Amino acid sequence: MQRSARLARAGQREESLDAIERAVDAYQHLATADAQMYEPELARSLKALAARLAQAGRLDDSLTASEQAVRVCRRLAATHPADHEPEFATSLNNLSVRLAKAGRHQDALAASEQALAIRRRLAQHDPIRYEPDLWIALSNLHDRLREVGRDEHARRPLAEAVSRRGRSREYLARAARDA
Repeated sequence: MQRSARLARAGQREESLDAIERAVDAYQHLATADAQMYEPELARSLKALAARLAQAGRLDDSLTASEQAVRVCRRLAATHPADHEPEFATSLNNLSVRLAKAGRHQDALAASEQALAIRRRLAQHDPIRYEPDLWIALSNLHDRLREVGRDEHARRPLAEAVSRRGRSREYLARAARDA
């Protein structure tokens, strides 16, 4: 997976895609033998594969890899939520974007709402760590609501993101001052 990222940064897209496809194949094989050990890496590899496929313009394949990543992350989050819910929410957010690009706006909205619910829960327990991810999820929900023609509803998550961002900056400034 690291090799694929290095190749992508170097502009070698085909080689990067080939490397991440091989990593996904290896982790799928390893996860069949020991899911607990290898499914987290499989999920990360699938997310990276989806991103590389999207960069290559292969939207359908990217969407398939995103859906697979969500399935794996959902399993992981169900058994170890504290360890895997952040990754699950990220996978749902990514899936939402790809579903929207594919014109599947209702499905994209549903994935976005699931991601937001997880992000809210995480930010409630650890605001410093998870507020920025919550802003992204709120912005994503805004976009998905607009895509399905619910412009009036779309204003709320955007306003909440702006409000939270301002409060978080104040909180971080106070924490730095008091430290």
